[in-house]
Amino acid sequence: MQRRGMTIPLLIGGATTSAKHTAVKIAPEYRQPTVHVADASKSVGVVDRLTHPQRRGELIRENQAEQQRLVESFHRRRQGNLAPYQEALARRFATDWANVRIDTPAFSGRAC
Repeated sequence: MQRRGMTIPLLIGGATTSAKHTAVKIAPEYRQPTVHVADASKSVGVVDRLTHPQRRGELIRENQAEQQRLVESFHRRRQGNLAPYQEALARRFATDWANVRIDTPAFSGRAC
């Protein structure tokens, strides 16, 4: 959209992506408002605010603040201390699969 010179807002969401993914990966690549909408039923309110001259700026500011918070959260999580690989291997969950009891289902297929 950016490469094509588009100037319309981008609404994205639902099963397509998360709010954090939108903030971290998508919004930085597009100069226009990029708003994550949880599901289609909520897009009407977002579009209404985007098309309303007095409410557009407020929505854009709120969206940018929320996306900034999500980006910071993403970076904090990536800075977390991970155990070195060898230590993680030494501490992994150990199961003796030869002696574990795994029940067989009473039936397979549909329950109808």
